[in-house]
Amino acid sequence: MLADASMHDHLSEELFVHLNPEQEARLANAPAKIDVRDLNFWYGETHALKKINLPIVEGAVTAFIGPSGCGKSTLLKCFNRMHDVEADARHTGEILMRGPAGLMDAHDEHIDPPLLRRRFGWVAQKPNPFPSSVYDNIAYPATLHGLTRSRRELNDHVREMLEAASMWDEMKDRLHESGADLSGGQQQRLCIARALSPRPEVLLMDEPCGSLDPISTERVEALIHKLRGTVTIVIITHNMEEAARVSDFVAFFKLGEMLEYGPAKDVLLHPKNPECLAYLTGQFG
Repeated sequence: MLADASMHDHLSEELFVHLNPEQEARLANAPAKIDVRDLNFWYGETHALKKINLPIVEGAVTAFIGPSGCGKSTLLKCFNRMHDVEADARHTGEILMRGPAGLMDAHDEHIDPPLLRRRFGWVAQKPNPFPSSVYDNIAYPATLHGLTRSRRELNDHVREMLEAASMWDEMKDRLHESGADLSGGQQQRLCIARALSPRPEVLLMDEPCGSLDPISTERVEALIHKLRGTVTIVIITHNMEEAARVSDFVAFFKLGEMLEYGPAKDVLLHPKNPECLAYLTGQFG
């Protein structure tokens, strides 16, 4: 019988997400927003992902954990087809995404990749605001996708996105300052506001707190909690306490395989897979 990860790590019941009854009911009945079926992915001869089967529950936060180079970022980029530009990339299997017309395969030949990518927001590890004003960072995606019809609507949209990112009070008098002049934590929250601007259905976050100080990390994690239920979130993290604090579900990867998946508390406190337990207890990383 496997030992609990909690016996070796600093994870405790108190760290985990506590949902109210309404949130619990919604989560229990939510369908898969993305359904990964028998996905294999190669870079040239490198078999980067091996027969992945994984549901990404709609409106939930799913954390990908595992050592560096295990396929987490590769899978994240498969969702919005960021690998299309790589000539030696190929895949088998399906990535089915739920929309108004039901499930569709993200790699169907009839899918327009730019329209698919519009359904996703992306937040990288290192904050990367555009070299322009706070206002323009958020206004540009909305203008690009024709989401507003007037300056007033655009102003309202910018305010809405900043409020969604819990930044309006900080930024309402700084809208025309360069995003590059903000603190690191503010830059990352601005990037989240920018990612939300085209109104994506799924927010992909590749170690969004990896380069932030503890206070900025706390603010980004609070923002993830605020967004829970309004957008489906997939986050990569190497911090197991962060995974406990923000996620509803956790998937553990190693060497291109997904070895464990389930509710965050089950995976992080009571892993069934010995490789997952070894990772959680610091035997490799």
